[in-house]
Amino acid sequence: MVASRRFSVILLIVLAVAPDGTQLPGPPVAVLASEVTLAQGEAVEPLPAVGQETLSSELAEGEAAVAPWEPGDALEVVEPEKEGAFTAWSAVRVEALLLWRDAPQSTPLVDFAAGGRAIDARDLHAAGAAGPRFTLLSEGTDGEGSEVGYFDVASFQATRALPTAAGGYTTVAGLDGAGSTSIDGATAGLSSRIKSLEVIGRERTSERWVSTSGFRWVEWQESFSLQTGPETFETRAINSLYGHQWGLEGVLWRPTAALALEGVAKAGIYGNVSKQDSALTAAGGLSSIATDTARVAFVGETGLTGTWQVREWLRARAGYQAIWLGGIATATNQLQGQSLVAGSPPRGSTNTGGSAVLQGINLGLEAQW
Repeated sequence: MVASRRFSVILLIVLAVAPDGTQLPGPPVAVLASEVTLAQGEAVEPLPAVGQETLSSELAEGEAAVAPWEPGDALEVVEPEKEGAFTAWSAVRVEALLLWRDAPQSTPLVDFAAGGRAIDARDLHAAGAAGPRFTLLSEGTDGEGSEVGYFDVASFQATRALPTAAGGYTTVAGLDGAGSTSIDGATAGLSSRIKSLEVIGRERTSERWVSTSGFRWVEWQESFSLQTGPETFETRAINSLYGHQWGLEGVLWRPTAALALEGVAKAGIYGNVSKQDSALTAAGGLSSIATDTARVAFVGETGLTGTWQVREWLRARAGYQAIWLGGIATATNQLQGQSLVAGSPPRGSTNTGGSAVLQGINLGLEAQW
């Protein structure tokens, strides 16, 4: 007969007991062993402990006692509090923006008397304009943070002048409701300005990427004038955009610890309160009208910026910036929507079918602590 040994199923309930013999609160440690039959000489493999948990034997001062564990109660696992996954920091950026804007949408302004277009709004190519941008940023150990940014770029100037030629030109019929007039020359001018304020929240999703969301206000202004001698056409348009934007920014490339390439993209839907005022000065005197409307507009922004860690707390920044505005009132788009003929009541409207694209460079410094 082969000798054998039997081990019975054993369930041990180990209670936490204080030195004075009283039971401490908290669940017990449960250890389960199963019955096995071993042939003589067969090795016994250790059985794993099931449901072992470390029990606390002390209560903090003022902490309420927990009711003693009773048979049938669930075993509770208490994990230690997770520490912050990111480094807390704050920063201030001071940058210079140098931007160029695209030409306005096509609007005929002046024709040659012999035929053909002499001046169109698309001929008004503006020179670059500069302005400051200030940004305050902060981020906590949990990856949550905030950002406040402001910039003001003015002014984009464009001029188109025709050489003097007696009776060589005519104004395009329909400008502010006026008819075609024979002129000897003309000078058209356009100026623009953009301002922006952002107050947004930041959420770091990884070491490289941050999502943003919050409020933004953008103001776009344009002023246009066309001087022809006998007539002067003037229009001013102001767009005040208020809305919510979403964005994503992050490190696209980091070849060394000191150098990095950062990218940013933002977009939002805005409510746009647009106003325009137009005036026509002619032989019959001055006639003017002002109108306004509220419409939906769009603002999109993107950029690439290279950074260089000059000091532990200081970084230099240089990059490319592009901004697109859609659903706005541009000055030259208002010329065909007004009726300012002398002797008739002035009538008008605000056209918000315009757009503008700005792009250029940014240069600056960022101090971080």
